[in-house]
Amino acid sequence: MAEKRLCKSITGKSKICYRSAAAAEKAARRTHCGLSLKSYICPICRCWHLTKEEPLHKAEAIPSAAKLRRKLRAYGLLIAAQQRRFDESQAALKLAQEKAAAEQAEVELALTIMSARSYGRKL
Repeated sequence: MAEKRLCKSITGKSKICYRSAAAAEKAARRTHCGLSLKSYICPICRCWHLTKEEPLHKAEAIPSAAKLRRKLRAYGLLIAAQQRRFDESQAALKLAQEKAAAEQAEVELALTIMSARSYGRKL
């Protein structure tokens, strides 16, 4: 469905606004047979217009709420997976530190026993 908006062409004529790219493409096929029209999204009114030339600006269409929810869910899953990997690496690091501390304590105990034996003392 086309409607008049505030957008104007260089010559001052009001541009026809289309709510979607599909509606603009359908209008291009219906009204201008043989003329190569291209649709583009307007950065001013965020509607779609038709042009004979390549658009000067490359604005993206506003994504739907469902698409945004899917992206948000995907990012949430990615963050959760990264958090799990981080937690696992933190647990492995803590275990390695505890093991190193236990080994260090064993070495210190062994050195204490050896030094005590070298001085002839019993522990």
